[in-house]
Amino acid sequence: MNSTLAARENGDPFADLSPPAVGTSRRKRPQRAVPCSFALPPRSNRAYSYEPFAMLIDLHSHTWPRSHDSVLNPDDLVTRAKSAGLDAIVFTEHDTVWDYKSIEELRAKHNFLVLAGVEISTDDGHILAFGIDKYVFGMHRARELASYVDKANGAMVAAHPYRRQMPWFSRNEEEYRAALEKASRNPAYQYVQGLEEINGRGSDK
Repeated sequence: MNSTLAARENGDPFADLSPPAVGTSRRKRPQRAVPCSFALPPRSNRAYSYEPFAMLIDLHSHTWPRSHDSVLNPDDLVTRAKSAGLDAIVFTEHDTVWDYKSIEELRAKHNFLVLAGVEISTDDGHILAFGIDKYVFGMHRARELASYVDKANGAMVAAHPYRRQMPWFSRNEEEYRAALEKASRNPAYQYVQGLEEINGRGSDK
């Protein structure tokens, strides 16, 4: 698993909450949350009441053999997510979305909340998209992807935003800050609700 994020409900599920950077440490839960209205059914469809609560969710994960970014099959990944103390996990394979039936079967099998997102390869980098149920040609353009996600009332997070944006090595702090400033001007960021801060393949810097 690559990144974790706490999601909190307040009135309408996860609505009107300011997003943090994705990838906060397990020991210190973030106080803000990215909108995740797909996590729970609409209030009118529920047969139960609930109180506001916090959830720790991994929003960026891959499974084998659907992705070469993982060596864990879906069952192993869900088992590890439960052992790590997560409340839910989102499968975000590259440019393909898990079908609802398979996700439902995993939920029932493990008695654990499993959700389906997708990691879209755009011209401006990888973007995690939540709320859409299929890949449509044209989503490689961040602006067009955002239009589909908006229509689905979903959310977008820039995955490992530093990757391919920052140099492997910087000779001094000034050079590093200049590269960081350049990377921050990625045009895709105007469409996302959050940036992934910590990724399993990234360093602290």
